[in-house]
Amino acid sequence: MNFADKARVDVPITTDLDALAAGVPRRDSIGGTALLDAVARAADYLAEHAARPRKVLLVVSDGNDNASVTRVDALKRTAAEHDIAVFAIAVASRDDADAARHGRDALEKLTESTGGTTREARDGAERRCARPRSRARDASLLHDRIRPARSGLDGTYRKLRVVAKGQEPVRVKTRAGYRATHAEAR
Repeated sequence: MNFADKARVDVPITTDLDALAAGVPRRDSIGGTALLDAVARAADYLAEHAARPRKVLLVVSDGNDNASVTRVDALKRTAAEHDIAVFAIAVASRDDADAARHGRDALEKLTESTGGTTREARDGAERRCARPRSRARDASLLHDRIRPARSGLDGTYRKLRVVAKGQEPVRVKTRAGYRATHAEAR
């Protein structure tokens, strides 16, 4: 998905890495920035076209939005409804520290409730490769996501609370909850 003031699908869902790589470098920067509208459109597209029940959106942005009509709470509900984890890579300008902080906070607010994380690309090399080690680690975490037992799949939303204990500080990152459906149990 590519976006500025409007979002459009540049590369349909594919397993063809060459097609994906060809579509990634393209960027639009004309007009406003409708980040939340683009993520909402991407979530709808993913919910409609994804072949598997687990879905992930990777957002690469500075996090600043000046043109969306979509609200964060509505986007969080959509992500929860379709079991979409949102991950973000913050690529902020070094010229405006306040805008960079605001954008990163917005991305963290977006990813937090879905079980995703926000990482910051600090230099040109990280911006170009989008921290492949972090992506690989985050992707491996998706395999360990909590799934309901097949019994009790009544479609209700269930909140999650995870507590980890250890000798060293442990940071647990998970989604806020899940909808108990057959798709989730796969």
